[in-house]
Amino acid sequence: MCLSCLRYEYTSGNDALVVKEVLLDEHDELWTQLRHMHIADVMKAVSTQMKSFLQSKKVTKPGAEVSIRELSKVMKRIPQYRKELNKYEIHMHLAEECMRRYKDSVEQLCPIEQDLAMGVTSQGEKVRDPMRLIIPILLDQDVDVESKLRLLLLYIVIKNGISDENLQKLVKHGQIPQSEFSTITNMQHLGIPVISEGDRDRKKKRPPRRERADDTYNVSRWVPVIKDVMEDAIDGTLDSKLFPFVPGTASSHTEDSDVNVATGAKSARWTWHHRDNQQQPGAVARAGPRLIIFIAGGATYSELRCGYEVSADENRKGWEVVIGSNCMISPEQYLLELRDLERPVQAS
Repeated sequence: MCLSCLRYEYTSGNDALVVKEVLLDEHDELWTQLRHMHIADVMKAVSTQMKSFLQSKKVTKPGAEVSIRELSKVMKRIPQYRKELNKYEIHMHLAEECMRRYKDSVEQLCPIEQDLAMGVTSQGEKVRDPMRLIIPILLDQDVDVESKLRLLLLYIVIKNGISDENLQKLVKHGQIPQSEFSTITNMQHLGIPVISEGDRDRKKKRPPRRERADDTYNVSRWVPVIKDVMEDAIDGTLDSKLFPFVPGTASSHTEDSDVNVATGAKSARWTWHHRDNQQQPGAVARAGPRLIIFIAGGATYSELRCGYEVSADENRKGWEVVIGSNCMISPEQYLLELRDLERPVQAS
């Protein structure tokens, strides 16, 4: 997890504006516990832990509600616990600010994005006319251009391209500036058809996705494809046609050899790293095997979260997933880089 420097403001108990900067890293136990949780769960966890701490120190009564402003007053009364209370104050502010931003804009878009990405609604009904989902958002004057662009791009991806006529209509409905038109058309440089004529051109076989238990929030049903790749790599069920040179696939090694004849790569017997460690004097073998994934071009924070989730999966106990990239991509950054993508990368 990359280090994050947080700067925030709040009003103290004496109505003074306070500005703080904190570093969120691996030394913050509460941060490492909460950073990949759903915001609704974070709100409950921070509140519950803080109340439990205050009650254990007999500072508040059971059931008492404590806000950030009231917390600053509490810290003055019990300065000996300032360090612990300051930790809760930081994460209470983080949770409240995330929830405020969610309510301001994300709440309206999330259900639609999830329905488009999943192909079914939260009630399990198939989305038969995705255009009907995006039109109200495109016509909404209060929705920013970036959100409309993301929604339009998602629609194009799931349709595997749309007609030029429909594209022009949707851009007009959304009042998307002409200067942003290249953001849409540049998707073709990433292998995504933007303009497609006829149903024949739109048909594209997608790799099958893993079935997952429906035990999450309706606005976070989508699971990044990279999680399927991680689990398949660990389980040894990677599609050899998609990953012919990755250890664990049928075509990546011969039956009786530890080395691939064609590539010279080591085989899918994930124990070779232990053998190498034993050959090196003083080397300490890891407790379990390690899966290393590098995503060229940038990774998202949800993909990073998948690495933590798979590493903590009891069904794959002992495995450590290390995921990296040349940069981390936010939704805003993705659109900026897509807009500036003028031409496709030339094959070497």
